[in-house]
Amino acid sequence: MIELEHVGIAIEDAPSTLAVIGNILGEAPYKSEPVSEEGVRTHFIRTGGAKLELLEALNSDSPIAKFIRKRGPGLHHLAFEVDDIHTTRDRFVQAGFSILGDAPRRGADGKIVFFVHPRDTGGVLFEFCRQDRSVLENSSVETRHDSLPVRRAGRPDNPQVLVVDSGVVDIELLARRLEQSSYVLVLRDEVILDGANILDALGLGRVHVAATPRVLTNLDLPSARRLSSIVFVDAEVDGFPDDHDILIAAAPPYAAAAAHLWSSVRDADLVVGDDELIALAAEKHIRRVDAR
Repeated sequence: MIELEHVGIAIEDAPSTLAVIGNILGEAPYKSEPVSEEGVRTHFIRTGGAKLELLEALNSDSPIAKFIRKRGPGLHHLAFEVDDIHTTRDRFVQAGFSILGDAPRRGADGKIVFFVHPRDTGGVLFEFCRQDRSVLENSSVETRHDSLPVRRAGRPDNPQVLVVDSGVVDIELLARRLEQSSYVLVLRDEVILDGANILDALGLGRVHVAATPRVLTNLDLPSARRLSSIVFVDAEVDGFPDDHDILIAAAPPYAAAAAHLWSSVRDADLVVGDDELIALAAEKHIRRVDAR
């Protein structure tokens, strides 16, 4: 299956263009990253089913700079996602299409890509890509006690969310939703969670924290460093430390437990539903708290 993944647009004045598109779509880039070997900085904006990739030249010799000098800012390429990038490329080669480059290569936003020359595609450059469905990038952080694996998504200058993964919700789905407007850091709850130490090691000040009641109760993190708490209910609990700006979230099997917790906690919102609804509620909760 081939699906439109994004539309690539060459831009000349990045701040101005990003501001205009932000006003039109109501969305800021969820990711901006340089691709040094191509001399370009990419800015990705979600638009529903597909995305926009805004391409900013980093130097006068980059392909984007040359494209703009020749054609001006505007449509640069159409990108289509495929199931098997190598089989697709071989099929195009056998069909006589002119392929740019010797083999699929690493592109922006976690993709493997290749391009078909625009002379074979009606004058528009076609990109074909295979996306790693995981938006979380593996990393680690050195604390006072240990080196902890951490996964990240989104931009560091966005509101920061520390998620402790206990297997209660679909973390990939949650991260895919939150990365558009937040900086998501995911830790597994098997590790010893010295919350303040971990935030210091990550260079973070105040964060939204998303975890089960057990983790949140035992997490050594002063309330002054919590922007809000998102509680993933996975069992009957008697109570929760008094805090502000709490979202209690649960799958339908734990609806009664979530309602019981909600009735005992001051200043809390409640959502019961599938993982997608929980992710949407978490995004809205974070946006609401940060808008104040």
